[in-house]
Amino acid sequence: MNAEYAVAQAIHAQELEGWRPDDDARAALTAFATGVLGRGEYIAAAVAAARALDPSEQRPRLLRRYRPYYVRGTSVLRNGIGLANPAALAEAEHRVCAARIAEIHLGAVVPDVPLVASIHQHLFGDVYPWAGQQRIVDLRKADARFLPVPHLAARTAALEAGAATLCPTEFISAAAALVADLVAVHPFREGNGRTATTLLAVLARRAGLPFDLRRIDRTAWMDASRAAMAAADSEHRVPAAPFVPVVERVVGMWQSEAS
Repeated sequence: MNAEYAVAQAIHAQELEGWRPDDDARAALTAFATGVLGRGEYIAAAVAAARALDPSEQRPRLLRRYRPYYVRGTSVLRNGIGLANPAALAEAEHRVCAARIAEIHLGAVVPDVPLVASIHQHLFGDVYPWAGQQRIVDLRKADARFLPVPHLAARTAALEAGAATLCPTEFISAAAALVADLVAVHPFREGNGRTATTLLAVLARRAGLPFDLRRIDRTAWMDASRAAMAAADSEHRVPAAPFVPVVERVVGMWQSEAS
């Protein structure tokens, strides 16, 4: 794959999560993908650019209760890049993760097994010390409650097994089921959406299928996630159907007339 394609896929994966990259971010990512910037140089520049957006630091509140993923007393996620402002951290995370996604699309990195954890570690390991590790707190987003921690190990193992044995001849339905389950399980504290879209890209490549994430927009992605979560049963199992049109579009194959 060429650098232009890799950059486009990496940026769009982040746009699905709400990133709005400026021209500087796009240019820096292109420089990285074409080898003009090394990884260390790129990450340092990404952190500097993010800090310049908002150099302020969030001061801890001594009376706030301890939350394991946050700098004590703040709403800043613990990170390894020295940022103490949540807005700056979010920007740096997007920029660094974009480079790591681009590496996968360029074929420079082949995720190891277990595949899902390996992808998350690769995407976020430069930023978060807990990258690739199952979360240790329960999570919810709006009205959606993700799989409780006591059930994570078993469901994540099943998810990894499904990714390892996906049948190329049934790619659409199988990949849609995997993505839907990853969304419902939400195995990581942060970055589950980007892990899902990157997993989909890796699986498509293994199946010998074309892949273009730009064929779906943020609305389609979020609508599929909401529809799947709204239909979750008492064991947090969700239907694959909402993600079937998403998978069909990104690989350019259709199994349903409605898509």
